[in-house]
Amino acid sequence: MTTTESDKENVFKHIINRAKQYSSSSRVENIKKERREWKEYQEKVRREHQQNPILYYCDKIRGIVPEYEISFKDAKKMKDERIKERDEAAEKLLREEYGMRLPSPDEMPELERRVFNTEVWKHEEYEKRRAEHNAEYDTKHTKPEGMTKKQWQKEKSRKRKLQREEEKEQKLNRDFESHNSPQRMFYKMIDSVDCECEAEKMRVGIFCETCVLISRVRQNMLDLFKDAVEGRSSYI
Repeated sequence: MTTTESDKENVFKHIINRAKQYSSSSRVENIKKERREWKEYQEKVRREHQQNPILYYCDKIRGIVPEYEISFKDAKKMKDERIKERDEAAEKLLREEYGMRLPSPDEMPELERRVFNTEVWKHEEYEKRRAEHNAEYDTKHTKPEGMTKKQWQKEKSRKRKLQREEEKEQKLNRDFESHNSPQRMFYKMIDSVDCECEAEKMRVGIFCETCVLISRVRQNMLDLFKDAVEGRSSYI
């Protein structure tokens, strides 16, 4: 290993070790305190589900176990696994971006700050940045052997055109989802219903005509989701 490669590896080790120390010091090491905080969080989620049962029904329909049904031991195991994945993703991201050169002293504070940024640790963020990096690298720097400069320029133009078409298709898909998703369509429909309720009447349980109907829609919706959870629905 050359001196430059050795220095580069030492930089990576320094940054990763700093990140792990930061991560460890920010975790709750007191098991009793950690267990109490988990219990408090479980009660918070339980109250939210009781106040809005649709949250519970959606979790059950999608096969998601509510937090208050997960033991502290299992929750801690999942947390440790996420931290491990985060560490691995961060190291891959650093090596992907700085693997070809040694970071300058001016870059070190920014590099360490990004390591400590939880958003950077996420696999989705890493994969996105890796894909962007690879696409840019392939487009700008890699000319296949045996290809002329003119052919390479034509190929890069084709890749850029393909990328623009993909971005256009992605935008069309997002727009289509935002306008045609049943959930969004339902929200827009409900939001368009005018409300003429008055506070004085509402306090004694009297609502405007449209809101009386909306309350029935709400109850019918809850019943429909409850039937799905309890296996009485023929829709899913």
